[in-house]
Amino acid sequence: MSLPELFKTWSFKKVTVAAQGSANASCVALMIALKDALIGAGTWNDISAVALPGAPSGKWTLLGSSDGTNAAIDGVDRWTSVGAIDLAHTPWVYLQSPTGLRVVFGLPLVSIQSMHIMIARTAFTGGTRDAYPTSTTGIFALQSTTWGGPATNIPTSLLCELATDGTARLVMCRNGVQGMWLFEKVADPSSGWLYPAITLCFGNTGTGDTSIWPTGSTKAIGHNNAGSVVNFDICEPAIDISGTLISQTVSTANPNNSKWPMMGLLVYANSGSDLGIYGHLEDAFFGADANPTGDCYDDTAATTRRFIQLLRWVLPWDTTNPTINPGGSEPSKTIRNAEYSATISSGASSAPFVENFAPPNFPSDEMLFDTVAPGADWLSIHVSVGTKGGRPTTMVHRDVDGAAAFSPPFFGERVKVDNTRYRYHVRSADGWDVGRVRLFVDMTTAGGSAG
Repeated sequence: MSLPELFKTWSFKKVTVAAQGSANASCVALMIALKDALIGAGTWNDISAVALPGAPSGKWTLLGSSDGTNAAIDGVDRWTSVGAIDLAHTPWVYLQSPTGLRVVFGLPLVSIQSMHIMIARTAFTGGTRDAYPTSTTGIFALQSTTWGGPATNIPTSLLCELATDGTARLVMCRNGVQGMWLFEKVADPSSGWLYPAITLCFGNTGTGDTSIWPTGSTKAIGHNNAGSVVNFDICEPAIDISGTLISQTVSTANPNNSKWPMMGLLVYANSGSDLGIYGHLEDAFFGADANPTGDCYDDTAATTRRFIQLLRWVLPWDTTNPTINPGGSEPSKTIRNAEYSATISSGASSAPFVENFAPPNFPSDEMLFDTVAPGADWLSIHVSVGTKGGRPTTMVHRDVDGAAAFSPPFFGERVKVDNTRYRYHVRSADGWDVGRVRLFVDMTTAGGSAG
């Protein structure tokens, strides 16, 4: 196996937001830097660390702002400098992504280390120097909650990623991750979902990796078709028998090849009548919790920073050396061998088979998938296709020696690699442990079986 191919075209930006003489001023400077990143200001690199000639594709549009003195939805950026922001009132900024997600963020009159972040699918209106704009579909990603701004007068490293579709990832580091804002377009969304986007924002005020993780009200959120809030979980395609993520339990590289796993991510709703799998995230993975923030991943000589670990997340990177602890000693930032892994575990799951792609006509493909429990028997999983471009009608699995098929069936997710390959994530639906799986996918025979 190798590292995953990227689905999107990404641009990257690194900036150190200097200490400004006080905690409040340092927070304001970081707020301005976050706004600047979303609108594509400053110098950006492509995936090979080559500077872009201008603003990145996928930049957001600023629709309005308040500096605490003047406020209007008029396209004017009033967040121009630390001194321009009046903290005695309620400064805010209003932005829109290329896909139509609208975001307002700013400071409530509580503490500068707290923030409101509101998202909406319809326009915000109103807004004064003491009140935020509102929207009929507005929901809080954060509400008077820590967001990543420092509680003391210290610098922050801001790592930014923008995709051409407007997907944005903003990570604030001070000797580890102290804040993370993710605005994600959901791939392969469930049929009928009108608003396939989720937002995940969390953060803390200190240094070292934040102890705040998306639980409770800080889980990812999005809109259902009525415009109401939906809480989402982001997880690997499998968990172990105790309900723990594989990324939480892997503590060593695969003993067969000394590579660390990178695991794809599902998005599923976990609230009310909106329960169900809604899609997956592209170009975002979980890595082993055992590896620290700042470690990077390659798949050959382990010399190129092609992906970066930030908390549990593993995201694409532009090969440059990231700053994790501005103003202090940098961590080792080890470059590790890694591979894109399917995860098959001993945990039960009621998740359905997730597969909504319409594949083109392409040759048969055979891939090997490592899992986190090496040493078990080899299996061969055969997928049959009902019609060309259609949905697999059966998943038959048996020993490589041709023994009788096991039961119950496997569940999984198919992910498009490029125009000629698909990758399957598969996992067992019962308490059966396996360590390595050979997956053979035959997509050439319309109406035939690969078994």
